[in-house]
Amino acid sequence: MKIHLCLVSDQPIPNLLPVVNAATRPDKVVLAVSADMKKKHKDRYLREVLKKYVNDIDELQIEDPYDIQQCREIFENWLLKQMDENPEAEIYLNSTGGTKPMSLSAVSVFWSGEDGNNHLRSFYVDGNRIIYLNNSGHREMETVPLVSKLKLSDILNANGYGVTIEKSIYDEGWKQFADECFDKLDWAKKLLPTLNYYAMHADEQYHDLNFEPEDIQRRPNNWDEMQDLLYHTGIITNSERTHLHFFDRKSREFANGKWFEHKVFEIVKGMPDITYPEMNVTIRFEKNPPNEWDVAGIYKNTLFIIECKTQNYKDSEESKRDLDTAIYKLKALKDSGGLKTKAFLVSLFEIPQNSRERAKQHGIETIDGNDIRNLPQLLQGKLSRS
Repeated sequence: MKIHLCLVSDQPIPNLLPVVNAATRPDKVVLAVSADMKKKHKDRYLREVLKKYVNDIDELQIEDPYDIQQCREIFENWLLKQMDENPEAEIYLNSTGGTKPMSLSAVSVFWSGEDGNNHLRSFYVDGNRIIYLNNSGHREMETVPLVSKLKLSDILNANGYGVTIEKSIYDEGWKQFADECFDKLDWAKKLLPTLNYYAMHADEQYHDLNFEPEDIQRRPNNWDEMQDLLYHTGIITNSERTHLHFFDRKSREFANGKWFEHKVFEIVKGMPDITYPEMNVTIRFEKNPPNEWDVAGIYKNTLFIIECKTQNYKDSEESKRDLDTAIYKLKALKDSGGLKTKAFLVSLFEIPQNSRERAKQHGIETIDGNDIRNLPQLLQGKLSRS
């Protein structure tokens, strides 16, 4: 029997990783939890995810997580009881969480008991590896890689978030539209603001838009090429130049920026070390209103989120306000609930300098304008430095 004693803190992932990882997974998990962590429901959130991997989960109450002597007595009594009831059990301390007094006292108890006992070990989770904290003179320092692939829902649920993922299945023709726009960015960027406008102002019920003569005159050059592409890929149902008729509500949304989200998602799916990429992820935290992420995934057990934008910020003040809203939304998602993320704002058009600096201040990475052509390489580089 293998037992993990885990110290509960605001960051649940270090306690979760060794349990999800098949090679280090225990038969039983004991959560050492203080009143403060119980008040934040951190033990409950963690337990909900752990029970998918381990059947036996128990708790050890810590009265004062800053009283090192009291903590030591609690851990000592618990350990003696475990050794008495389960003399053959392998008992591991995951010292990564908790307060520093909790961690120090727990390690000292395990080190004292480890002398001559091969069934006791303590370790620390450092990113994607376990470092065993062996008592000096007993063994050489040992590290073990964690190859577990945390699911998107695991990370979110362990932090108290509810999650819903809307599976978007797009027609192959629509995917072709996204590919062509991305491959011919200079051409597309001259026409997309007009397309966005048309899609936004089409009739809500019939999804069509009739053009006045002045509308036709104001069209950018090469608009007919865009309309032909929309028609041949099945996003609109007509080839006449006097009006647009979108196939349905989803085709309107796809034309009005969803195509870019889809393309970014397809790029993310093809990158190495990315697991569980998803698009259209809705998250809820306690009583807060729900938020939607355009694209999200896991990179080496770290969550990342991407907000995608197709507005030309030179066109209107409204588009700039929308950009600022996106920045503050990403900041709130990064900061709330103890959730550690890598956040990206990916924009088809160049982001104004003041907005770029604001995003940087909030720890948000930006990729925009001409750099979009190198999106796979830039995303990979920024993720690998996280």
